Amino acid sequence: MPRLAWTVALLACCSGCAAARSPAHALYDGGARAASDVAVVEAARRFGAPPLLIKYLDGRYVYDFPSMSGYPRPGAELEPRAIEVAPGPHRLRVARATVGPLQLRRTTGEQGNLLSLRSAEVSFSTRAGLRYQLDCSGEAGDLQFLVRECDAEGKACAAAPTEIADVRAQEEWIPLGSAPFAARMMAR
Repeated sequence: MPRLAWTVALLACCSGCAAARSPAHALYDGGARAASDVAVVEAARRFGAPPLLIKYLDGRYVYDFPSMSGYPRPGAELEPRAIEVAPGPHRLRVARATVGPLQLRRTTGEQGNLLSLRSAEVSFSTRAGLRYQLDCSGEAGDLQFLVRECDAEGKACAAAPTEIADVRAQEEWIPLGSAPFAARMMAR
């Protein structure tokens, strides 16, 4: 009986986590707006998959918006996961980060990891009251960035017309014990 109780409790917790959404950070100028007057853009995050990061909106670094004051901060280095934007055309610089296993660097003999950051500029138009899901699939040299337009609940989705440009690849050696990976991934 105790085993069944633990299983039920675990399932209840997991289903609650799956249903919870990250709060959307307002990345527009001016005061707060009603949900029906903005679009929400979410970066896909899946357990065990490299995170997809939103770094720039229309050429502006996300941490320069007033709603992002105080970020990045410990425990929230990968924010924003979801953003509110004014309806209309937008350009986002998004990145997918992967961290290699702990290894020994041949040239210096120090221990560390290789951080790989692949990014692209994704352009698409948003409509008020809808949600947009940014996603990335594929491996290092063949990444595919895509956008889905969904209803307000994020359930009924279809591919949105998207333009992908300026795909970049960057690698950085991070010595063991240096600044957290997440802070490095969100650096300008």
